[in-house]
Formats: sequence, C-alpha cells, structure tokens
Amino acid sequence: MRPQIILAFFVLVAAIFSCHRVYHIPDKDKKWLPYKGNETLVFADVGNNFDTVALMGFETSQVYLDSRPISPGEAEQIRLISLYNDSDTINGRYKKARSSLVFLTAGRQNNSYIGINFYAKNARFSPTKSYTPEYFDTATTITITTRLKKYDDVIILLPDVVEDSNFKNNQKANFISKLYWSKSDGIVRYDKNSDSWELVEKYGR
Repeated sequence: MRPQIILAFFVLVAAIFSCHRVYHIPDKDKKWLPYKGNETLVFADVGNNFDTVALMGFETSQVYLDSRPISPGEAEQIRLISLYNDSDTINGRYKKARSSLVFLTAGRQNNSYIGINFYAKNARFSPTKSYTPEYFDTATTITITTRLKKYDDVIILLPDVVEDSNFKNNQKANFISKLYWSKSDGIVRYDKNSDSWELVEKYGR
C-alpha cells in the first residue's frame, strides 16, 4: 500500500499547484497610478509651512490572495514607494520614513483594487478599505484651485468610519479628515483638523 500512498500524495500536490494562478493587473487600470514615480511633492498650509514627500519609484511583487500556506493564487501588486517626514523625531528633528503611497492589486475577475496609504509630516491617511477603478471612474468630481493650478477632476476620499477599535487612532492630531485626489495628478490637497495643506509644487528628479 505504501507506493499507492506516495503516488496519491504526489498527485494531490500536483493538483494543488496546477490550480495555482497569478492574476495580473489589467493595463486599463494602470492609469490610476498618476505618477511617474520620481516626483517630489511639496505641500504647504496657509501659514506657508512646507512639507515634502519624495516618490522613490514603483515596486512590483506578487501577494497571496488569502492567508493559507498553499494559496489558490497570487495577485500582481504595484506599489508606489514614498519617503516622508515622520512625526517620530530624533533629537527634535524629523526622520525620513518609508511608505507605500498608493498600491494597485490584481483581483480574480480581470479587475484590480486601489489602496492609498498617504503619510506626510504629522499627517496620515491609511484606511482599511480599498477602492475599485470603477469607483474612481464614476465618483462625483469637484473643481478646486490651488496655488499650483486648477483641477476639475478631483474626488474627495474620506477615512474609515470612526468605530470602537479605530476611535483613539482617528482622534490623533495627525488624522487626515479629507484627501483630495485628482484623477490626472493624484493627491493635490488634504485637510487635517482645521488646517488644509495643498500641493504647491511637483517636480521630477
């Protein structure tokens, strides 16, 4: 019986891995990463306090679609890496920290999901939910004018609803209450407490 057991084991392993798929991001969805990846974003508030976020390029990887050790598939993921001024200071000076400003992850149905994880100095927007390209495509847009330019394709993104486990985090001074996302330019403004920070300069390196 032992040879039959060994054979059955290898057949089972082969069956599992034959079902393994890598799902790729549709080309049509990649337009929702509206950056080249080498820009420096300069934000300012009404008091002309400035902050910069440096984009460090795109990273492509594969992530499991679920947490099981042997997954039925992996998803392609593209992340836009950023360096920002972390509020956790060293000797009174801000240190640089790394984050994924925005990421695009493939789904199972020839679709994808958009996640935003924006951090700046004393500011963060990191909701647990993700967005679909369809949401970005059909969401109501507004027009805003900043010191840099006029945008007529802006979507207002809100953080997660304040609920039990998130309440304390969401009351921190660095909590972003509104993020203004231009379909063509990305982040152009964010509101934090009673302050508004807008994009005043964007340049490539």
